[in-house]
Amino acid sequence: MFENNSIAFHSISEKVDTKSATGKFFLTIVSAMAQMERDQIAERTKDALQHKKTNHEWMGRIPFGSKLMEPN
Repeated sequence: MFENNSIAFHSISEKVDTKSATGKFFLTIVSAMAQMERDQIAERTKDALQHKKTNHEWMGRIPFGSKLMEPN
């Protein structure tokens, strides 16, 4: 992606050079880990919302001016 668009990636906190094989590999691994983390967050959120739905728990905010009535 970077080479096709004549873009170079420079990191201030890590020594990453996307022109070398090692730098490309590192960037690929870090990108894959970030994507995996994002996917895991999405899965956990979906599972938590499904759990609340199954147990008939409130999801979201109470509309302004309304009160949540507790079940008897």
